[in-house]
Formats: sequence, C-alpha cells, structure tokens
Amino acid sequence: MMNWVQIRPDNTPPTPVDNYFYFETTSNKDLSLQSYWWHQIPSLEISTNKTDWSDWDGSRITIHATKLYIRNKSEIPTWFNTSSAYSRFYTHNSGQYNIWWDIGYLLCKNSTNTVSSYCFYNLFSWCDALVNSSILLPATTLAEWCYRDMFNWCIMLTNAPLLPATTLAPYCYYEMFRRCSSLTTWPSTLPATTLAIYCYEGMFQDSWLITAPSLPAITLADYCYEAMFASSWLIYAPSLPATTLAPYCYRGMFYSTPLSTLPALPATNPATSCYNNMFRYCSNIKISKTQEWEYQNEFRLNLTSWYDDTYEMISDTWWTYDWERYSWKVPVNTTYYTSNTVV
Repeated sequence: MMNWVQIRPDNTPPTPVDNYFYFETTSNKDLSLQSYWWHQIPSLEISTNKTDWSDWDGSRITIHATKLYIRNKSEIPTWFNTSSAYSRFYTHNSGQYNIWWDIGYLLCKNSTNTVSSYCFYNLFSWCDALVNSSILLPATTLAEWCYRDMFNWCIMLTNAPLLPATTLAPYCYYEMFRRCSSLTTWPSTLPATTLAIYCYEGMFQDSWLITAPSLPAITLADYCYEAMFASSWLIYAPSLPATTLAPYCYRGMFYSTPLSTLPALPATNPATSCYNNMFRYCSNIKISKTQEWEYQNEFRLNLTSWYDDTYEMISDTWWTYDWERYSWKVPVNTTYYTSNTVV
C-alpha cells in the first residue's frame, strides 16, 4: 500500500499553456454536464475544439467529444457563488473524467488570482466519477468559504491540487476533501503561518490520507484544526509548533485514525476544549505514566492548568492502566511515556 502513496513535492504548480479550463472524459461515453442547482452565469462559453465557442448558461449539455473547454468572457471577475446562490458542476452517466488547468479562467477572461467569499463553494462536490484534478488554485489570499466543500464526496478523486495560500479566511478549506476515499497525492505543506476560525475544519475527514501535510502555523484560531483528519487513514502526524493555543483549536483533530506517531505539544496556555478528543479512538497510540518496557519516549502535556481542555483527549487509546485509558480528563503539566515516535 505505501509504495503508491505520494505527497506533492512542493507548492510550485505547472504553468497552463492555454486560456481555458476543461473537462476530459476517460471513457467511451459522451460527456453530459450541467451546473447543478444553477443560477445563470451569463459570461461563460464552451467549445469542443478551442476554435468554435458558444455561450453557456450552465444548463445541461451533452457533447460527443472527449473534452469540453470552458472559459469566461468577462474582462473582470464574474463570481460563481454567493452566500445566497451557488452552482456546482454535475455530470450525468459520463463515466470517469478529469479536470484540467487554471480554475481562474472560469472567473475571468485573463484568469485571476483573486477569490471572493463562497466563489468555489461546493463546486465539484458529489462528482463521484471525478478522478484527476490537475487544476491550479493560485490564490495566495483567500476569502471566507471560498473552497468550502469543493471536492466533498469525490470518492474517486486521486489527487488534491496544490494549495499555496498564505493568508486564510474563516471556513476557507472547511471539509474541502472530506470523504475523498481514493486520494493518493496531496500537498506536502499548507504554508499559512496564521490561521483563521474553522479554516481547516474537517478538511481531510474520512479521506484516504496517510501522511499529513506540513502545518507550520504558529498563530492559531478558534476551531482551526477541528476534526481535520478525523476518521481518515492518517498514520504519520505533522509537527504542531504553535506555543499559544486557541479555543477548540485541536479538538478531534486525529479522532479515530490509525495514527502511529504523536506530535509534540509545546503550548503552555490553557484554552477552552483545545485538546478535546484529539487522539480519541487512536488505537495505535500507547501511553504510560512510567518509563518502562516499550514506553521510552517522552510525551509531555505542558498546560499549566485546565478545566475541560483535555476532555477525552486520549480516551480509548492504549493506556497501561484501564482507569487511565477511559479517563475523561488527562492531568496536565505532566510527562508521560509512549512507545510511539514523537515528532
């Protein structure tokens, strides 16, 4: 299994060679596409040969070709979605297909690196025959909800696009790849060092992700990592360098995963529910109060005080004593010992 799992080596995307975005079917079926739950997008046009273009308002279209090219005629960005109206692409019995190139051409004739609130919300969700997403998401400054649920339930998707953004916004990556159960390639790093509320919540929840992207953030926000990898296939944890916590920041982050490494937790300040359920049901995590047998690696909780900060933090992991294994709150300012590697 591990032989074919990959992480994208860097955040340098390929340069598109043409000014369009396109769908490509990989089967012998016609490509039937519509903008589902659509509201009219008057400036889109489509082509099957890159020469003859016709206007498209998002209504259902069936083509006898392997590729459908889409671009926006507008000289200024035309936003797909808002808080009150949004569209998502949907294919009808077209077999497996891929999407290619710079998604900015869906917004503007000359592409754009700017995103607006909700602009790609839900755009490919439930596209259960989408296999390859070799697309560019070049924005470095995000807007609230901009990529939320973008690929949610894309159960055949194998590769996640690069995500170079360094300035995040509330809910920007919320459940972006949730339930992507076929992922084999994903970004090596999520480079933002300052986070926003709910920015990564559920981002890879229930997905096939084995090694976590690097997470260099040092300034956290409420709920920023909540359930980020919950119920995924994550084995190798990222380092978590932040020394100041925020309420609910790590709640359920690794919940019910086969995690085999533990991130060091250097922070000392208590924050409401910051570690709740963080490692709950991680059955490969083994922790002891004493340094004995296989339990040789130090794992320290540095919090100086707590109320409910560690509630069920490591419940149902493998403790050396059952009363600890099922305890609701883990004592802080304490050194424990683990057989797992601490990163």
